[in-house]
Amino acid sequence: MQERAGRPLAFVAKAGIPHDSEQRDFWDELLNLSGEQPPVVDDVRPPWSRFVSQTGVARNGSFKGLPVNVVMVHGFLNSGRLFGALCRMLEAQGHVCLAPTFYPRDGRLGIPDLAAKLESFLGETVPAGAPLALVGFSMGALVARHYLQSFGGARHAKAFFSIAGPYRGSFNAYLYPGAGTRQMRPGSSFLRQLDAGANALGTLPVYTYRTPLDLMVIPSKGSRIASAPELAVWCPLHALLPGDPRIIDHIAGVLAKQGRGDAALQEAPRPV
Repeated sequence: MQERAGRPLAFVAKAGIPHDSEQRDFWDELLNLSGEQPPVVDDVRPPWSRFVSQTGVARNGSFKGLPVNVVMVHGFLNSGRLFGALCRMLEAQGHVCLAPTFYPRDGRLGIPDLAAKLESFLGETVPAGAPLALVGFSMGALVARHYLQSFGGARHAKAFFSIAGPYRGSFNAYLYPGAGTRQMRPGSSFLRQLDAGANALGTLPVYTYRTPLDLMVIPSKGSRIASAPELAVWCPLHALLPGDPRIIDHIAGVLAKQGRGDAALQEAPRPV
């Protein structure tokens, strides 16, 4: 049975590798399941792409203010494609959008590991001194916040948009193994240290977003950051929040104000 199933698996994997390099880890695992060894290929990508893949950068120059480099950090088992709608909106305003996919996508090596990869990615792709904003969704919000607080990122960023970050943990994290999910469990030492180090954010403008209907972050108020304005929207699912038009419009509005040098960056959004 295994031999009969192995041949079609190997055929599919070999066909996928040259056409979908972004998911190379998946195709290699499929080949392993078929009983064959993955082919050895020369890695000509920059160092960071060994653990991230960039979905693209676009600008149309229509924005009249200062364009911002907006780096988006996806959540557990997601990819950078999750931010497609947000990228389209911000790129239309002239901003530079970077939505990489970080590996391992399940955070099995821990949140600090992904934060270090985020730091490496930023060093390779965002020019020194260029305006930078971070958007983090779910686990990605933890990654981005850890980078800001523990890697000195708050000194370089202009804004942090946190979408449904499980800062008080998620009981769903008990359902999956790995260092990252252990760190996302309620009461973990990682979450306590993250909360205790909030002062490292300094004067960085921070905004949080949540839905009261969230079944991943329960209660949804656990995604709040002290003193940060929040926008609560009635979105039916946790996974739909990055594409919610109200959140996208608010992020775009904040960046537009920032690009024009508007001092009212910390104007609290009103729940919808």
